[in-house]
Amino acid sequence: MVSVNNNYHIKEYLNEKLVQGCGTNTNVDAFVKYLGLSTQNVFNDTDFYECAINGFNGICNQEKLSRLFKCAAEIDGVPMPWYYDVIGLLGIKLAVVASKNDILIGAFNSWIENFLRFAVKKQKFNLHEETLAKFVLSEDVSNKVSSPVVLLLLHYKGLYELQPDLKDFCIAEFWKIYTKVEDISSVWLMAALIYVFNNISEEQATVPANNWSLENLISFLEKISVGLNCWTWEEKPKTRNSTPVKWLIENEYHVQNLLYVLLAPIFPRIKKEINLPQQGHKNPRADIYIPELHLIIEVKYRKDKAKTFADLTEELAADKTLYTASEEYEKCKLVAFLWDNQASTEEHQKFKNGIDGLKFDGCVVVSSPSCMRSS
Repeated sequence: MVSVNNNYHIKEYLNEKLVQGCGTNTNVDAFVKYLGLSTQNVFNDTDFYECAINGFNGICNQEKLSRLFKCAAEIDGVPMPWYYDVIGLLGIKLAVVASKNDILIGAFNSWIENFLRFAVKKQKFNLHEETLAKFVLSEDVSNKVSSPVVLLLLHYKGLYELQPDLKDFCIAEFWKIYTKVEDISSVWLMAALIYVFNNISEEQATVPANNWSLENLISFLEKISVGLNCWTWEEKPKTRNSTPVKWLIENEYHVQNLLYVLLAPIFPRIKKEINLPQQGHKNPRADIYIPELHLIIEVKYRKDKAKTFADLTEELAADKTLYTASEEYEKCKLVAFLWDNQASTEEHQKFKNGIDGLKFDGCVVVSSPSCMRSS
């Protein structure tokens, strides 16, 4: 058993296992290199293995492929090496696709039909291998009973495009498999898990987000106040030849900018002030949208006591009605973020309760630093 504390510890563990497992299967070694997880050159001059290695390297030897496609899958009832080798067959498919030769592609399809479909029916493959085999057979694999690891692998490699809903489902299911490292012994699957993990991490977080959830985001936003004790508010210069600086937060736009600065390294696809579909005479615009979580942060700024909490609640209720009227955003999560320049902390919980009653998915209230309020 392995003890891991987070997803990056799991990756380190998988990397160690991957290094230990490489060197025993030529096609798997070529696949690992294809995923960018190894720089080791792989060589085998047997037609099947050489053609598979070539495919992973984007090379096509049409003569050797044509010769291979004339070979029987079994001799005297004994399966040939490629009969159950889905990784090698993936390499062959890549080589054939690279050829852009319709005759060669047709010969490949006829060749694999003679054995791979039967191999799948014999249930000799696990879910991951079966999904890969169906892809090699050019079957539709866009369903929720396919391997999420393989679907994401194909998607990130540009071999198969996943629609957003299925991609989100696959990512959610991926984490369930990824965290069960004790159950993983296949070298190629370890490589696939690492590759997919790297792509999800790059896509979702420049700073490691460890698969952020709504709860993670709200917890992060609530902790912003912890760092405000270092807010720049200088009465005299800090260094020679400099002038005192005060970071002013005077309106909603300033608060939006602050949140964007804090969240953009975590969610690279974040957008600020996006226009939503028009509703009658209204042109709703979301303050901050995080595609990774399909979530809108609606920002409010309470400058002085003239802006009451009741006013803010009414504004947020109107915002929610406009956002959810759009089919594209009706299921979008909504979080209210209030910057309270008056620091009326005695009112904050009542305000949060009111926003919860509007069925927002979260509400965060942050008071401006005391130095700013005393000016």
